[in-house]
Amino acid sequence: MKTYPAGDLTKEKIYEASKEIFFRDGYKKASMKEVSEKAGIKQSVFYYHYKNKSDLAKKLYSEFGTAHATAITEWIIQNKYSNDIIITNCICSALLIINSVTVPNIGRFWSEMYTDNLTADIPFHRHFHELIFKKRFSDFTEIDFEIFLIEAAAMNCALILSFMDGRLSIKQEELARFKIQNTLKELSFTKQERDEMVKEIIEIASQIPVVCGKNFEIRIGPKHVF
Repeated sequence: MKTYPAGDLTKEKIYEASKEIFFRDGYKKASMKEVSEKAGIKQSVFYYHYKNKSDLAKKLYSEFGTAHATAITEWIIQNKYSNDIIITNCICSALLIINSVTVPNIGRFWSEMYTDNLTADIPFHRHFHELIFKKRFSDFTEIDFEIFLIEAAAMNCALILSFMDGRLSIKQEELARFKIQNTLKELSFTKQERDEMVKEIIEIASQIPVVCGKNFEIRIGPKHVF
């Protein structure tokens, strides 16, 4: 069990309370007053620890994303599936979008964050995409990378929203496949290379039982059925 100094303990209480509120209400409707009440503090204390709702949501995105990617990466390493950083990150991305639409409350939260373009300045989001971008391109400008980040956020938002409101009447596997294909396309792989990599990514992802639950819980559950 973690221990914290008094100030850090309060900040952690706020964070833990936010997971329940964000899960229940989504990003847009979540009230920091309710988060403060849930954490048992005055609202003025909330703003001592976090600048605003966006600041808190970014922490949740980073904490969840890191834990989700770590669980998947550990499973990949243990089962000796692949040591390629692009393959591994695409598997994480595929399962993130599948887990998001499987738990609509999580999907709603992510899509609302993406809509507000919050992900571009989150360290986890930047680092996650920077790994594969630098692996693929040895010579690029900062503008190239920033555009790649924005396109990744926009694609996630559009896919999740379209799937959840019924505009995309496709299976989860097809949703993940389209996301991966687009990522690899932005990384300038040929169609043949993309097809081969997508097949490998989907096959591995289907074997990894990392799932999400209430209040952004990450756990080991049944394998995904594609």
